[in-house]
Amino acid sequence: TAPTATTAPTATTAATPTANPKVAVSGSEGNYSSFGFSPISITIKVGATVVWTNTTAAPHTVTSNTGTPMSFDSGMLNAHGGTFKFTFTTAGTYTYHCNIHPYMTGTIIVVAA
Repeated sequence: TAPTATTAPTATTAATPTANPKVAVSGSEGNYSSFGFSPISITIKVGATVVWTNTTAAPHTVTSNTGTPMSFDSGMLNAHGGTFKFTFTTAGTYTYHCNIHPYMTGTIIVVAA
């Protein structure tokens, strides 16, 4: 006899690209372990510009983990409003971190337009 599935297969869908990508650098003041990027992961289309804004009282960076497919580094983002913008022109998955607080990590997934 042929085996039968116990549950019906489900279709997987790709994430819908974010139209106006913005990432907050946030966290509780005085509690450094709560610092992070929000959202942690976003999906965008090729050609989109992501804007990171530091909303904390501490400095941060937005630094790519590798140079593949493209690298980026914000340098120091000033506390309370420092911003960094980067336009992603090549599809791929980009992971990044804060050089000052390496536990702060994020991912940008860039898909063809």
